[in-house]
Amino acid sequence: MIRKRKQKPATSGAAADRKEETPSSSPDVILDFVFEDGLLSVEIRNIGNEPALDVKTKFNKRFTGLGGECEMSQLVMFRNIAFLAPERSIRTFLDSSDSYFRRKQPMQIDATLQWRDREGKRYSAILHHDLSIYSDIIILHYKQNPTIPEE
Repeated sequence: MIRKRKQKPATSGAAADRKEETPSSSPDVILDFVFEDGLLSVEIRNIGNEPALDVKTKFNKRFTGLGGECEMSQLVMFRNIAFLAPERSIRTFLDSSDSYFRRKQPMQIDATLQWRDREGKRYSAILHHDLSIYSDIIILHYKQNPTIPEE
């Protein structure tokens, strides 16, 4: 993930300058594609320690999940999250990696996120994701036997 973060200029004054120098005292929102055991999910996370308000996400490419049944950018979580608490996230299932890559969905996806803090200060970030890193991961599927045969 390559991340570019933009902040709109703060109001003048020493307090605003201190706030700019201390990014940990502001909301900081990221979007990540999560790969676990052959399944892909998309997560929006506030890694800051202040709430993020009115979080909106736009993607540079259309992509679908659930075997092609769901256009991901249409989900409410990408159009508007009114309140995202500090160090909290919202995650949704995208697809199995096998289905996603078999359907030739985009490998390179840019997500532009916009949000504001409680004082109304606006933030934005552009994150680049390269999903091809997951395309050739070997996954071992095994069947667990919950019972042990008696001898």
